Order: sequence, then C-alpha cells, then structure tokens
Amino acid sequence: MEIPEPLGSLFLELADSRQAFAVLGQNEPGPWLFPGGRAGQAMAASHLTVRLNRVGIRARASRNTALLDLAAQIPASVLSDVLGISTTCAVAWSHDAGNTRLGYAADFARREIL
Repeated sequence: MEIPEPLGSLFLELADSRQAFAVLGQNEPGPWLFPGGRAGQAMAASHLTVRLNRVGIRARASRNTALLDLAAQIPASVLSDVLGISTTCAVAWSHDAGNTRLGYAADFARREIL
C-alpha cells in the first residue's frame, strides 16, 4: 500500500517500533499495526477508539465520512460485500449518500480495462 508523505514515513516508523502486549503466549506484534493484548490479535476497536479520542482524533466522524463517500460511488450490494456489512445497513448508507446507482452497470461496462 502506498501512503503519501508525511504519513508514509510516520506509518513506517510506527510499524518498526510497535510492541506486542500479550501477557501469555507468543509476544510478537505479528502483522498488526496496532497489536492487541492477546497474542496474534489486533487491538480491539473500542480500545483504539479510546486511545485516539485521548489525543483529539474522533475516529467515528472520519469513518462515517469515508463510508458515505464510498456508499455514494458503488451499489449497496457491492458495499455490503466489500465491507462485510448487512445488505440492509449498506442500503441505508447508500440512501443517506443519495446513491440510487441506477446507471452503475452501464458505467461499469464502459470502463476501460487497464
């Protein structure tokens, strides 16, 4: 994944300095950028949210903005598959984003294959 600067170098620094916090079992950070308290698992979303809130980052607002943007661009069925959310939830996000996507199949068929 390519991440633009200055975040790219910050992410690399974080990846190089991450530590696992498991009390029992293997104490390796594994593939996670934010290792959790259990060996081989990521940090719980609720714990990461608390830590981000402490430094003034409101993750939910950013998540919702990103989700609305994505829901405006793709059909609810694709949104559901990509994010692993229910079809009902995906339809609600698409509706909130103002996405009817009636022309999605036609747009997709006209795309140039690279």
